[in-house]
Amino acid sequence: MDRSAGIPGYGYRSLCPVVFVILFILTVLAGLFDRSEGARFLVLLSLVLLVHWWVLGIFWIRAAPFGGVLCRVSGETNRMALTFDDGPHPDYTGAVLDVLARYGARATFFVSGRMAEGCPDIIERIIAEGHEIANHSMHHRHLISLRPFREQLWEMEACQRLLTERFGVIPRWYRPPMGYTTRGTFRAARRLGLLVAGWDVKGWDTFFSDPRRIVRHVCRRMRPGSIVLLHDGTSLKKPPDGDMVKISAKFHRNATIAALDVILNVCAERGLTSVTLSELVYEKDTG
Repeated sequence: MDRSAGIPGYGYRSLCPVVFVILFILTVLAGLFDRSEGARFLVLLSLVLLVHWWVLGIFWIRAAPFGGVLCRVSGETNRMALTFDDGPHPDYTGAVLDVLARYGARATFFVSGRMAEGCPDIIERIIAEGHEIANHSMHHRHLISLRPFREQLWEMEACQRLLTERFGVIPRWYRPPMGYTTRGTFRAARRLGLLVAGWDVKGWDTFFSDPRRIVRHVCRRMRPGSIVLLHDGTSLKKPPDGDMVKISAKFHRNATIAALDVILNVCAERGLTSVTLSELVYEKDTG
């Protein structure tokens, strides 16, 4: 069964390769029957656009020409989805959950299987508090989407199996590390019955240590139906020694936690409610 059927804004991207190939073939045929400089230029332009489209599709998830990606849900009036990647983290995920609880907000956590193994109590708390668990691969290898199909499948399947067998949840969504996608990414996701989720609002909290910049990036773009990308995990379990304000945001989530409080306050002012990704997609907006 196609789980993406009926999801607003999901399936149309899978038509992009077909449309582009048809246009390219028509251009090439025109060049075969018309040897003018103009026809040759059109053929060359098509080749350049094809390469550009292919590369863009790998590194920009919102382009995603290789398959359907959910980046925003249309038709919403007062709901959006906060999503958190790379956790759970023993130092930061609990604080994120505390902030969400204060506002009665729900979110979706794209967890790394390796991190989930080491923090089972946090996974259980995420589930108990009504949030959603999603698949973010087993080891969060940054370039896994550029690896062969079988390696991608193993990373997805290992994380899926761990979350299902140990915590009793069957994730519905997969988000590739770094947001990179190839044809193999979608093939592996389909094999496991997973839907690929992206985002339309990015907090850039892996770059900014100032929570005000994170808030500015999110609140300027956030709207009903948005899927917001933030992070509750890092590449290190413990930050290095030093002034936490000056340490790169790659190593801590203090700015994210501070920004989240402001973001949820802004949501309340705008009448926006944060729900899980599955609620945003499958449950009717009654607002």
